[in-house]
Amino acid sequence: MELCAGVIGIANKNPKEISEQINNIVWNYRSVISGRMGIPRHDRDAGIISLIVEGSAREVKDLEDALKTVEGLSVKSLYFT
Repeated sequence: MELCAGVIGIANKNPKEISEQINNIVWNYRSVISGRMGIPRHDRDAGIISLIVEGSAREVKDLEDALKTVEGLSVKSLYFT
């Protein structure tokens, strides 16, 4: 199994409404998340989250795909293999 490491960046345009969904996804994929940093933007009612990930390429892609199902998120990834 080839390991994949990378960063998943998340722009949350509606944190009050969807933060619980994000937290549930992060909890479900906690085995591939090495670190998490959240930056609230109270002046814009938005937030930015970065996830440092490491796992199989399939696990990391599944996490990215799960995040992309949440309406109101913009998700971008950068992988190192």
